[in-house]
Amino acid sequence: MWPFRKKPKPTYDLTSLEKGKCPVCGGDVSGREAGLSYVLSCQSCNWSIASTNRHHPAWDKNLYDIWVEAHGTDEAQALADIAHLWHVDANEARSILQGQLPAERGAAVERVYKVYERAAVCGLKVRIKPDFEWNLEENPFDPRHGPPCPYCGRNLASAKAKQCFVCGTNWRDPSNVTRRGKNVAERPPR
Repeated sequence: MWPFRKKPKPTYDLTSLEKGKCPVCGGDVSGREAGLSYVLSCQSCNWSIASTNRHHPAWDKNLYDIWVEAHGTDEAQALADIAHLWHVDANEARSILQGQLPAERGAAVERVYKVYERAAVCGLKVRIKPDFEWNLEENPFDPRHGPPCPYCGRNLASAKAKQCFVCGTNWRDPSNVTRRGKNVAERPPR
């Protein structure tokens, strides 16, 4: 036998997951979204498995039309902002503002987020057709969308993150902060 041969990975009968039970110990399994992944984990034996999160904006293949409305700004300023943001002349900007033309046609999800952010900076309101099911306030495509890690200062994956993928620190259990398996309780946060 070769001394460096890897042990075969265990295989599990995953049909028990359909009933919400762990394939290892039979305990209850819970699921959570983690960005582009969906993680199922057992609370009893710490078994877990990750799969693709199909309920994420990145998988939305719909194309959207985006309409822009003045919201709290005077019409002249709104026309100037529309003309500047979409590189159109005054007549086309007026047609967009009056609702005769959409500001964008056939925009993919990532583009909808960008247009929303650009319009919001200018005080413009967007209306999206067909209805946009995703939260426009939390852009999952923005690499800066998480707060800084309290240990290394880099941006976290989300506002709810309790683990930093840059430095490897995990503070889900505040009494047992670890860094890739090692206890780092003696190291204070920044």
